[in-house]
Amino acid sequence: MKDSKRRFRLRESVTPKEWKAYVDMKKIVADSKVYPEGVKMYQDKIKRGEDIGAITLIKHPKEDLYAVLDGHHRFYAYSNMGIERTKCIVVPDPVGFLFTLTKDGMLQPTGEFTQYVRVPFKKLESFLYDFLNRPEELLKRKLLIRRKNHTP
Repeated sequence: MKDSKRRFRLRESVTPKEWKAYVDMKKIVADSKVYPEGVKMYQDKIKRGEDIGAITLIKHPKEDLYAVLDGHHRFYAYSNMGIERTKCIVVPDPVGFLFTLTKDGMLQPTGEFTQYVRVPFKKLESFLYDFLNRPEELLKRKLLIRRKNHTP
């Protein structure tokens, strides 16, 4: 299954129709750490008339201001093209939204990710910690392993 299809289902499954709205782009703030290629891809899709989906926002509790939760590349694509308003999903209850994502397993990594990324990373992290904080102990363990493997 393509990631885009998974994201579409996620977005539709946790976004009741009453959350959908059109929001003035000037009232939206977003993290600027985006890949230019991703922004360009969305700009090209917009130019071709393709639906790129709504931006998911969280509303500021006191101000008439929104922050992008999902859709940073889409936000910058719209913004760079001078589009003043866009369709958005405004999450009124971020706790409920995150609960739904967690319940549906969307925040849980796959088994493959855990096996090939998280586990090796945790081993590397542990090794680096030992290397920086207990180098003598690390050296002793290494020598014991070497002796054990080379003992006739």
